[in-house]
Amino acid sequence: MFFIRMDFVKLIIFLFLPLQAINFLQEKKAADAYAAGNYDAAHEIYEKLLIHNPTDHNTMYNLANAFYKKNEFDKAEKYFKKVSDLELDKQRKEEATFNYANCLAQQNKLTQALEAYKKVLEINPKNERAKKNIEIIKKMLEEQKKKEEQQKDQDKKDKQEQDKKDKQDQDKKDKQDKQDFKENKDKESKDKQDQKDQQDQKDGDKKDSKDKNDSKTEPQKPNKDDVSSEQDQKENKEDKQKKQEKKNNAEQKKDDISKKQEEMQAHNAQQEKEQQEVNAKFDQQEKQLLGALDDLDKQVNKALMKYKNEMNKQDNDGQKNW
Repeated sequence: MFFIRMDFVKLIIFLFLPLQAINFLQEKKAADAYAAGNYDAAHEIYEKLLIHNPTDHNTMYNLANAFYKKNEFDKAEKYFKKVSDLELDKQRKEEATFNYANCLAQQNKLTQALEAYKKVLEINPKNERAKKNIEIIKKMLEEQKKKEEQQKDQDKKDKQEQDKKDKQDQDKKDKQDKQDFKENKDKESKDKQDQKDQQDQKDGDKKDSKDKNDSKTEPQKPNKDDVSSEQDQKENKEDKQKKQEKKNNAEQKKDDISKKQEEMQAHNAQQEKEQQEVNAKFDQQEKQLLGALDDLDKQVNKALMKYKNEMNKQDNDGQKNW
């Protein structure tokens, strides 16, 4: 019965306990969880407290701190911004605005972070941490701009190289097409000449055979017709010789053209080989330069991260160090 009466007394006390006292107990519980590093429990309690008092700036500020510790910077940013927009005392407004700027910086919203840090200096021109962070942000923006310009230059260079390669490929194709056209034309001319020569040879053979048959049927007489026949034979022989010479000249000319084409192809192949060697050397130099730039970028980022880690170790006057 004693225990039943004690539980009943506790129930009566709880029912008549003021809401303010209950909130105080919950805030203490959240603060203890926060101090113990249990940020999940802390933020859950603060969120419940906000349901009963949505405009309480202290609860909002503490909830933002819990989110910040959990690296949920987007949520922390939201509540720090709400607190900074309220009409509060100068110190709390300065702290909320400073931490709001830290959240923006952590999310790489550098331009917005820079403006927020400037607002901190408007509230308190002597805030040294805000001044230091402004200098860091400016350097990071400069590095960002430099990288964007380097990327732009690299893209331009890549486009120029691609355009150059496309032009070389097109020139090579045009040259090959021109060469193929010339070879086809030369072949057609040769075929026509061969056909003409064959036809002339047939006509000459027919005429010789006819003259031979005529000489068998008629007694040979040193007359005018015989003289004319001998003259025709002589002219046919000369025509054949001229045609043969013309054919030989055409073949010689074709051989000369083929030889020149082979020499030109060998020359082009040598030039292409030399160009490939130059390109390989250029690519190697470019690779070394990009490697050096990458190492430099890593060193700069490492230095910035080291500075940020050192700033995060500080926690003065309830302000977060970015």
